[in-house]
Amino acid sequence: YIQDATGGVQVYKHDGDYPLLQIGNIVRVRGTVSEAYGEKRVKITQDGLEIIHEKSGIDPRTTTCAELPSRKAMLVRFEGTIINARSTELLFEDQGCEIVVRLKSGSYVYATAEGLEENQRVAVEGVVIVRNGDLYVVPQVFEIVPANALEKEVSEAIGENTQALAISSADATNWFPYA
Repeated sequence: YIQDATGGVQVYKHDGDYPLLQIGNIVRVRGTVSEAYGEKRVKITQDGLEIIHEKSGIDPRTTTCAELPSRKAMLVRFEGTIINARSTELLFEDQGCEIVVRLKSGSYVYATAEGLEENQRVAVEGVVIVRNGDLYVVPQVFEIVPANALEKEVSEAIGENTQALAISSADATNWFPYA
């Protein structure tokens, strides 16, 4: 997938023999615009993809679940609560909007998703895909979102396997253990 400020598109090469690419590379693409499974793509030939500038990384577009249909083929970041977890799909909900996050079995992201549970708030970075009218996200990164700012601040300060005390945001006179 490639994207610019206006949107994204799938780049397709029938033999799958792409040059070595990294997320963030600036590329020039020459090919034929077509559609497959309801998704726009550029079909390229052997010399249809040229790296113009090697750059590492790209910032995903922060968005909401409701805005995902307008972010087709783009790298996005959104938050949602897992309402259904299956082996290769997670169903997320945010403010009445639902989106499926599809996991490829055996991938790195699939392995990192194994610890995710229903009712957990999670930030997802991935590409928005449309296939046969179905909208879903193919993830690259998952990040558990702390329940509130105090929890985030404390978790960053103490690290993962340390126990400390924090002030409850509900009542500053009560203390509770935080792990």
